[in-house]
Amino acid sequence: MKKEEIIKLVQEYNPRSLWDLDDIQGLEELVVAREICVDKHRWYETSINVYKCDDGLLGVGLPSNVYSESNIYEDLEVEPSFCEMVEEQTITYKIKQ
Repeated sequence: MKKEEIIKLVQEYNPRSLWDLDDIQGLEELVVAREICVDKHRWYETSINVYKCDDGLLGVGLPSNVYSESNIYEDLEVEPSFCEMVEEQTITYKIKQ
């Protein structure tokens, strides 16, 4: 699936949260990273899911957490954002077992 096709699918589905993307048929198997690049706002935070497409990597950003007791994503009126992504390897360390 190409980036343009994913963008069209997401826009047609009109998701209100990052979790709604899992309901779109065909996207689940394309996910390579979930909830990265967290951006905190006053009442909610957004994150990006990264999808591997035939023509590169596509990030889709939507609300991933709401800080109110009602926890209603529909009240936020945040539209999905789309961005090209690049894979970047990092080095990490852990305790030797």
